Amino acid sequence: MHIAVPMPGDVVWIRQRRWRVERARRDRNVVRIDVRSRDERLTFLAPFDRPAAVNRMERLSRVRASHALARLADLIGRSFTGSTIGSAVDAAIDILPYQLEPSIAMLSGARRVLLADEVGLGKTIQAGLAIAELHRRSPSARTLVVVPSTLRDQWTSELTRRFRIECRAADRHELDALARRGAYGENPWRRPGVWIASFDFVKQRHVIEALPNDPWHLLVVDEAHAAAGDSERHDACSELARRARQVLLLTATPHNGDGIRFKRLLDLGRLDEAERGPVLFRRTREDTGFVREKRVRWQRIRLSKPETEVFQALAAFESAALQAAGSSHRDEAILLLSVFRKRAVSTMRALRISLERRLAWLGDGFGPSHADWFQPHLTFDEDSDDIDDTDRDSLSGDIGFRSAAERSWLRRLRGLAETAERYESKVSHVASLVARAREPVIVFTEFRHSLEALRRGLQVGSTVAELHGGLTPLERRQQLARFLDGTATILLATDVGGQGLNLQERARWVVSLELPWNPLKLEQRCGRVDRIGQSRSVHFSLVIARHPFEEGILSRLAQRALIARRALGDDCVGRAVPDSMAVGAALFENAEVAESPPLFQPIHVCNRWHDPAACYRSDCSRAGSCFATGARQRPRRREASGRR
Repeated sequence: MHIAVPMPGDVVWIRQRRWRVERARRDRNVVRIDVRSRDERLTFLAPFDRPAAVNRMERLSRVRASHALARLADLIGRSFTGSTIGSAVDAAIDILPYQLEPSIAMLSGARRVLLADEVGLGKTIQAGLAIAELHRRSPSARTLVVVPSTLRDQWTSELTRRFRIECRAADRHELDALARRGAYGENPWRRPGVWIASFDFVKQRHVIEALPNDPWHLLVVDEAHAAAGDSERHDACSELARRARQVLLLTATPHNGDGIRFKRLLDLGRLDEAERGPVLFRRTREDTGFVREKRVRWQRIRLSKPETEVFQALAAFESAALQAAGSSHRDEAILLLSVFRKRAVSTMRALRISLERRLAWLGDGFGPSHADWFQPHLTFDEDSDDIDDTDRDSLSGDIGFRSAAERSWLRRLRGLAETAERYESKVSHVASLVARAREPVIVFTEFRHSLEALRRGLQVGSTVAELHGGLTPLERRQQLARFLDGTATILLATDVGGQGLNLQERARWVVSLELPWNPLKLEQRCGRVDRIGQSRSVHFSLVIARHPFEEGILSRLAQRALIARRALGDDCVGRAVPDSMAVGAALFENAEVAESPPLFQPIHVCNRWHDPAACYRSDCSRAGSCFATGARQRPRRREASGRR
């Protein structure tokens, strides 16, 4: 460790204590510091002892009385009480009252907080306030921020630029470097400060085992719904949350229709059954007053004749497969047919890839590129826009169909899909839309193979940037930079590649190539541009095939989601969107989709700290005193955390 040699009279922090330097000198790589406090005098050696940055004493200077009074008024304005969020005063943000509520709740003793605001309402800012306030009060605190790997650089940039917080990247390279520079046997994880790690790094068993038993002062989990499944991510985040003194969970989509996943999310960090659920904050644009005009256009596309033939053959195959499956293999058949139908309504290319993979599993021996897709691979990415674990299990499941008969059906479908690839109606329509556009546009699709079909159909070369799960973090940053600086006017993205993007300053138009079976994804896609800071009206175009496969139940689900927004409230569980299995069963059996039944009593949105936060005004010259006065007000009696 290399530090500047302090001067006599300087003040340093060593082992969380304040000392005044008497003498200091450098002997090669070792700095010897003789210090004293009120009642003792000691000598420290760096880097074995770790002094903080040197704070040099300033000489007193004489100023005019008016200058002195102005300085005194500034100090009084920045004097904070125990309930004041002092870090909000100097942060590079336009603070809004509701953004203070989670920090006030944590200062008031809330151990677990679930921040589930709508997309684009500043969840990162609210988490940054909580982190900055913690480290303002306790400089030696340790905070761990767990995010998707694609958002790690964005979090580092936001915390540094807005709150002047220096962050450490928790990866193998940084940990090895800290271990080499530190004392022998020292655990780098014990260093104070803010650590930012990805889900896929902390979920590794050797990383979890290397973490010290010392509790984290604060654990922040962004996109927390990604840790709600039955996976290694959930196990890792649950273990980290139980080790933390306070936990802050961030997600705009806390409930995706699966009540079990929602309960796992609420239980992250729960120490025992007696502990209450998390304090839940859920604000919509209507609640915060940021209602902006959003024009939704439904682009219903007439399919080409080859595409219609594919859909007809697929419908016949579905009937034959369900009849052969009977009741014993019904669920497996529905899952497999769901994979085919989801990809068929996206692009013919995506459907053909899935058909070839199923044929490879059946022993058809079609091509080396699909020979081992069903084998487990060593990967750290569970969010895949190619094929995830559920689809892999579906494509390799037994549906009760005779292998020879199924292969015959799939070969015919593959041939029809291969022919229809040359007549992709949706791709042609999107190409004509963006060709007439005079402003940047973002096109979202669910599958990477559909993104490839879009890239080929657009034929505009260097004006297209791409974001998908197959790119490295460096490649994603480069592609995003091309779009933001104006080099590219079209951004093609999958839901994985587009997580957490702030694109409101560059674009206002989003196109969705298909209707996802989980309609909450529509809000996520539109939320890339419909965010705080967007000064223009937002346009959202949904491309839909004129066919019952997409125009029926899926269209009604999407309309219901866009109109109702499904804001969390007292009925947040009872009004949840249906899961994928329920949608598939309704599609293949021509039935109506039933909403997921509640599994437990719903929790309530917390409004307890609404009044103290509303007292704060960013334009108040005495922000600290104004907020301190408001924080002492008695809050109104409202429901919070499931209790009256």
